[in-house]
Amino acid sequence: MPLTLINDVNNWLGRSQWPDAMFQGVFNEFRIWQGVLSADQVAANYAAGPDKLPEPTTPPTLAISRSGGNVVLSWPANATGFVLEVTSSLAPPITWTSVTPGGAVEEGGHMKLTLPLEAGSRFYRMRK
Repeated sequence: MPLTLINDVNNWLGRSQWPDAMFQGVFNEFRIWQGVLSADQVAANYAAGPDKLPEPTTPPTLAISRSGGNVVLSWPANATGFVLEVTSSLAPPITWTSVTPGGAVEEGGHMKLTLPLEAGSRFYRMRK
């Protein structure tokens, strides 16, 4: 939506609705994001600097299979900097929890983690 279509008189840069001093500077750049940025996304934008967007980070492919009473998760061994996370529901608000991959073993260029099968649904993802 173009900013000109926003029907709100309280959208200011460099000023507030209180009697504060007006901003006496210049804006080099202004970005609007859809949604809240994570701490990692804020850090990546800061590191990229002005007039550049950070390189997109594609998460590695996460494979899942069942073996008896266990779930086996597998991802590329070279996926450094990514964290394995789990949630039991995809209904908002989603709460993701880190999975400690202490028992993961490297096998054929992939990390494999075997976890006990739990009652209910589990959703997994890799996040940087």
